[in-house]
Amino acid sequence: MENKVVFITGAASGIGAATAAHFASLGYRKLSLLDRDAEKLAEVAEKCRSTGADVQELVVDLCGEEATRGSVGQVVGRFGRESRQGCQAGRKLKQSTSTK
Repeated sequence: MENKVVFITGAASGIGAATAAHFASLGYRKLSLLDRDAEKLAEVAEKCRSTGADVQELVVDLCGEEATRGSVGQVVGRFGRESRQGCQAGRKLKQSTSTK
């Protein structure tokens, strides 16, 4: 688990925060935590760091595809890859009803 990278959205509260704490407690050492709430995200990140985890905090609103792709790029840039994903928050994007 030492070399696995965990990518968790909605990490500042609720299920996302619990998921981050759980992976940290299991010994995962590379966590990328994403949320819109910088203050709460910092609190969760600090708890995870107290277990020895290397935590990347990304304050981002993942409502758009561009923001999502950019966030994944930042994770890969920092850790080289992602191994596990935990998407705990998000909104459905408008989809085209075109039948091309």
